[in-house]
Amino acid sequence: MYGYLRIYSDELKLKQIRLYRMYYCALCTKLGEQVGIMYRFMTSYDITLFLIIFDCLAKNDKISYSLKCPMKKMKNDIEISPIALQYSLLACIYGIQAKLNDDYIDETKHKFINRIINNNKTIKNLLDTDMVLKWKENMEKYYVCEKNENVSFDDCVNAIGHVYGCIFTDYIDYAHIDADKNMMYMLGKNIGKYIYIMDAYDDYFDDLKKKRFNPIFKMQNYEEWNKDIQEIVKRVDFLLNIITNNIFDILHNIFITNNDQIEVIKNVLGFGTWKKYEIVTKKYNKKTDEF
Repeated sequence: MYGYLRIYSDELKLKQIRLYRMYYCALCTKLGEQVGIMYRFMTSYDITLFLIIFDCLAKNDKISYSLKCPMKKMKNDIEISPIALQYSLLACIYGIQAKLNDDYIDETKHKFINRIINNNKTIKNLLDTDMVLKWKENMEKYYVCEKNENVSFDDCVNAIGHVYGCIFTDYIDYAHIDADKNMMYMLGKNIGKYIYIMDAYDDYFDDLKKKRFNPIFKMQNYEEWNKDIQEIVKRVDFLLNIITNNIFDILHNIFITNNDQIEVIKNVLGFGTWKKYEIVTKKYNKKTDEF
């Protein structure tokens, strides 16, 4: 269970909170059914949001999906697009692989789990689709970009943003739906930028201590202000304000009408993103005297 795109329940109705949890359960259940029960613990909050967005774009192909949580004695049924759910499953599995590979490259973490996942035949078969997924190809290009010493912070952010933009546009082709590809690309790209910057912001002190790569190190004039924690907070705050404003402008163009699903999406990308930022920022305030 990981991710930066989470709901802020104080600003949602109870039925909307329940709806979000059912989407999360649907993804978790699908992971258990198709990959194995161990992988249910790797369900992503970020991909849960993607699933809700993808399901909103699906019109007439929804089916009733029965959910049963092994941790809680409860059952739920949700009307959901099987195509949106399957595509989100692929994105979640690939995200798990990418995260573990990244950790392993940085400091040889999760070596055993990394080996199990990369050698899992079920996962290989699931990811071996007939359709060429542009986001998989562009993730490899991002890894090359990140390791290039001459590449700037903006280059890294745009490279990972392009990956997420392709996740959203690939879904349109995968599901054969009618949607504005440009708007979907820009939505995915800005969400990807937010996740990337938040991840770098969250990991900054650990990466600094363990001498691992962090995109913040590539910010302009970083060497001149790397001991000024408040400068880091100020720069990240500025970037996230631009990104979240972009996201809301795009959302209003994609989703003209309103329903409980869209309220959840707006909650996560509005209140939820800033609540998570505030939680991470508290670490910086505590570290001010230690740095």
